[in-house]
Amino acid sequence: MDAGTQEEAAAEAVRSVSDEAKKDVVAAAIRAVPERQQSDAAVAAVEAVPDEAKKDVVAAAIRGVSDADKREVASAAVSGLPTKERLEFAQGFFPDQPVTNRLWLIIVSTFAAVLVTAVLALVAAILLFKGVGAASIQVLLTVFTTVAGILAGFISGRTSTGGTSR
Repeated sequence: MDAGTQEEAAAEAVRSVSDEAKKDVVAAAIRAVPERQQSDAAVAAVEAVPDEAKKDVVAAAIRGVSDADKREVASAAVSGLPTKERLEFAQGFFPDQPVTNRLWLIIVSTFAAVLVTAVLALVAAILLFKGVGAASIQVLLTVFTTVAGILAGFISGRTSTGGTSR
């Protein structure tokens, strides 16, 4: 019996089985294939499935593999996407706008508090403590100018773009 005849005989056998039993018959057929060819048989079976059902097949297959293999499969799937779709997919892992706004508010508020504290300490050091050394005042002045520069960067928007300016 040649390969084409055997394939037709197997297809006819599957067609003759009840709809409920077909899944078990196909699974048994794939298990009957030699282990080194089972992957090829499963790929051929998936290719025979209509496109709208392939998503369910892939999701079920991924649920059945180990966590380490899931990472490999996900990486391969994302690598296969066009660049634009890859970027859109990655956007789903970034915080949304309200969360980003809240984070920026916390960051800017913290720097503002440091700036106010540095100004108060600088004024107190100059006015109240005449005995404070010049080195201590220079440290406070350095903190003040650094924080003021950072806040100026926030206000100008250059730090929020994530890109470099040219």
